[in-house]
Amino acid sequence: MIEKRRYKRYSVKSGGRASDNGDQNFKFIVNNISAGGMNITTEKALKDERPLTLQLDMPRPLLPSTKQLQGMVVWKKEESDAYHYGIRFSELTKKETEEIDASLRNGHFAALSQQVETPGETENKK
Repeated sequence: MIEKRRYKRYSVKSGGRASDNGDQNFKFIVNNISAGGMNITTEKALKDERPLTLQLDMPRPLLPSTKQLQGMVVWKKEESDAYHYGIRFSELTKKETEEIDASLRNGHFAALSQQVETPGETENKK
């Protein structure tokens, strides 16, 4: 099978939050990430091709704090209790994409391997 991805993917377990144009906020878990996008799991049903504003819970941001990370759902897989989505990053300059790729290649995200709670666990503890 020929790999179509432009950037290498890195397996991580990190949390995050997103909002769509309807201002609906939700939590997600990042399963893997590359300079081009990421695979996430959440309990929220999303529509394909819907723009998202993303915030990742990580010790070092992917982009400067002055710019929010934007993405778009490009595929989804539904399971009985969760949804898995492929998110393509959007509105990045070539330089920003290269910086993300270099950071991932240089191993700056090793701390993301830590165990995180699933989106529903936090709400259930309240």
